[in-house]
Amino acid sequence: MYTYVSFLRSFPRLQWWGWGKVVSLFALPLALATRYPLLVALALHAFCDFACQSTEVAMGKSSNARLLVIHALAAGALPCCVAFLPCCWQFAPLAALLGFAGHLGIDCCNKFGLDERWGTVADQTAHIVVLAAIMALR
Repeated sequence: MYTYVSFLRSFPRLQWWGWGKVVSLFALPLALATRYPLLVALALHAFCDFACQSTEVAMGKSSNARLLVIHALAAGALPCCVAFLPCCWQFAPLAALLGFAGHLGIDCCNKFGLDERWGTVADQTAHIVVLAAIMALR
């Protein structure tokens, strides 16, 4: 008999970033439909940070400043700018600058020196807190 447990066992075992890709692909259209700026920023951040990030950038951003800047522009500045455009377009450049600086600062900390599991939790929590703080400015 096919049960829920057997379904879960047969489901692909993805790494945490693989799940980030799956979730972001579903979350982005839903967030855009709601037009709620914080949801848009979080979903677009996840989409840029997981689904659109190449392996070269993911592996190289910790040792290559150019790749880190490109990553911070895509996953930090872009989500903030897009989330601010519909409601307060005049603040979009400031939001993009803050998103870029926040993302750059967090990723420079390289998971805060923690192990893979807790470093990832701390890193993503910091990204969420920074995005929420920027969206609170509107």
